[in-house]
Amino acid sequence: MKKIICVGNSAYDMTMPLEKYPVENYKFRATDFCECGGGATGNGAYLLAKWGEDVTLVGAVGNDIYGKKIIDEFKEVNINLKYFQVLDDSITTLSFILVNNQTGSRTILTRKDEELKLEPVVFKGDYDVFLGDGYFPEEAIRILNANPNIISVLDAGSLKEGTLKIAPLVKYLVTSKNFAQDFTKININENNYDRVFAEMEKTFKNNIIITLEEEGCIFKEDGVIKKMPAIKIDKVVDTTGTGDIFHGAFTYGVANGYSLSESIKIATVTAGLSVKYLGGRNSIRPFEEVKAILKI
Repeated sequence: MKKIICVGNSAYDMTMPLEKYPVENYKFRATDFCECGGGATGNGAYLLAKWGEDVTLVGAVGNDIYGKKIIDEFKEVNINLKYFQVLDDSITTLSFILVNNQTGSRTILTRKDEELKLEPVVFKGDYDVFLGDGYFPEEAIRILNANPNIISVLDAGSLKEGTLKIAPLVKYLVTSKNFAQDFTKININENNYDRVFAEMEKTFKNNIIITLEEEGCIFKEDGVIKKMPAIKIDKVVDTTGTGDIFHGAFTYGVANGYSLSESIKIATVTAGLSVKYLGGRNSIRPFEEVKAILKI
């Protein structure tokens, strides 16, 4: 079993489905309610641990009720929290998520404490796999430099300073469509994939995978640009956390010796299945369910 270290954001999500997208100065009644831990790397680490991996998580929450709930969830799947910090003078990142029942799309309102920063950490031991999301870049870079042969994955969800610092150092740069468009200044469509990759490869010399939401993702394998379509889902309930789940499942694939395309297929199916359920972390399916679809 590989030793996986995850560095990044953990949050707490409160999700309310609505029959239609709200308008200003009007009352709406939610049709359901769901709460659970969230955050890009928090969700990725949770998936990896739920799937039986040896996971250590680096991150922080405030000393409040939401931080305690997040930690309890991590303990349920046996995540190692020796580097995970509870900060007395900070508040836990909290997200309010409105889900449109007509489309399954979500709108996220986030309260984030800009002072939520890690106290100095001394890392001990070697790690085989890294997953990060651009938060706490100094700690992430320290781990990557200390483990030169590590299998490393970056969830580049948005174009921010921390993401850009870590991106050149990882083996697998998995970006959102928004990140790729903001970085290249190109509006991505099926006619310009080659231009997008050429522009990104001027800066990033790693394996680049670009997720395209309901359209699947594009990547390069053996020098050829390929597209992995998303799986077909009859009814989309909630798209919250699909990107986080994709990154976690992709990391599982490359950590366990699957090829690039096989790992992307595992991630695509896992993320696709998640939209059938309400709540990000709550929608992570068991690996046995994914294997049954993939026949692996």
